[in-house]
Amino acid sequence: MKHKGFTLIELMIVVAVIGILSMFALPAYQNYTKRTYISEGLTLAGIAKLAIVETFSATGEWPLSNEEAGLPAPTELTGQAVDAMGIVDVRNFGGAQSISSIVIRYNEKVIKNLIFSQSSQDFRNAVVIVPTLTGDADRFASYRWECFTYDQHSIQLQWLPSACRKEIKSV
Repeated sequence: MKHKGFTLIELMIVVAVIGILSMFALPAYQNYTKRTYISEGLTLAGIAKLAIVETFSATGEWPLSNEEAGLPAPTELTGQAVDAMGIVDVRNFGGAQSISSIVIRYNEKVIKNLIFSQSSQDFRNAVVIVPTLTGDADRFASYRWECFTYDQHSIQLQWLPSACRKEIKSV
């Protein structure tokens, strides 16, 4: 009578191959989940973009806070990985004009060592979205939304969509 089955060496080879494959798969999966969490915040920012554009269209001035844009408090705009999302006054990079910018702060699902701060001008743990004028301001101008990470130690560039892989030079 002949027994069919795996020998011990065959089982050890299978376990070794699975171990090697998982060594590469686990970090790739972790990056994938972080990218998904970052995308959640960028999708949630669509609410703030719409509120900013509507307020600017109605009043001709940039809303510089959630309250001015008709949005709830930043800590009430949250998601699975978003800790807070708010509109802040960031000076336009070309001059001293105040401009509405969206700051999306992420929680521990994205960042292991969170840095807690009550300041709305603290952009650690965050992605910042800024409108940039395209075209002539007097005729048919539009705004393009650009996103940045201020602190690449807390949010790595590889987690961001390719359009956001820039760093704010001055805030």
